[in-house]
Amino acid sequence: MLWDLLTLTGQLFLLMWLATALFWGLAGAAAAAALGRPAWQGLLLGAALPGIGLVVLLVLDVLRRGGGAGVRARPAAPWRVRGDREAAVALAVLGAVAVVVVTGLRDTRLAVVTGEVSFTVRDLGLTTATGATVLVLLGAAVLAWRRPSRIAAVAVAWCASWWLLWAAGALLVGDTLRVLADSTGLADALDAAVEVGTSWWLLLGVAVALLAWSTGLVVTGARGRVPEPLTPGLPRPGLPLPRAGVDPFADPFAPRTPFAAPDPSAGPADPFAGPGPRPGSGGW
Repeated sequence: MLWDLLTLTGQLFLLMWLATALFWGLAGAAAAAALGRPAWQGLLLGAALPGIGLVVLLVLDVLRRGGGAGVRARPAAPWRVRGDREAAVALAVLGAVAVVVVTGLRDTRLAVVTGEVSFTVRDLGLTTATGATVLVLLGAAVLAWRRPSRIAAVAVAWCASWWLLWAAGALLVGDTLRVLADSTGLADALDAAVEVGTSWWLLLGVAVALLAWSTGLVVTGARGRVPEPLTPGLPRPGLPLPRAGVDPFADPFAPRTPFAAPDPSAGPADPFAGPGPRPGSGGW
């Protein structure tokens, strides 16, 4: 019995680490893409150093810019393939519907000698989490309609990581309780039975699907760069300013050669002096 409890504790600890690493890895990938770095760098830093990896990315970006410009986030790339935007929005809405339906299935059963009680996922204190997830998914659908929003991806990944933790934890705990009840003889003495419903398996699948949705949004938003808008009427950065082709103080009757270089030592002409003699005029 003690060994089973220790095994359950170790499994739950590994499960918490996995859910934390998945969320912070996606958050780090989104932050790296926003800072102009490869997404895999943020993924590795976020998964290896949950919470701290994101701070490391921000500090490196500030140091790269010299410390004076601050943090400048780049917008996500727009939708490039027709149909991707509609598919992303539809999947977010379907995810909200799936969460409501799956958490309402009454298939988790606890039976003792006095009777049998059935539970839903929401009956176990997860009603608020269900409502918050639905609101986040609907908000993510609105944000994803314009472009692959990184904020929407991180918010959905946060909810999905928690559902992954709860679903897998319920499956592990239910299986361990069933083993303990059988090994200690409690099942025969009290006619006790614990049955973890299919809703938890379905919830686990929904959590994995939502994590995949968040990953797809981050990857799509990191493809390519959005060109910086240029103000109309102003020269582009890096190009020389236009210069006057003719000296306004030069002699208007002097022969001009388009390829002649201007004389930097010559001063401006006297505006009150008359024109000089023309060739072939016979004057002095």
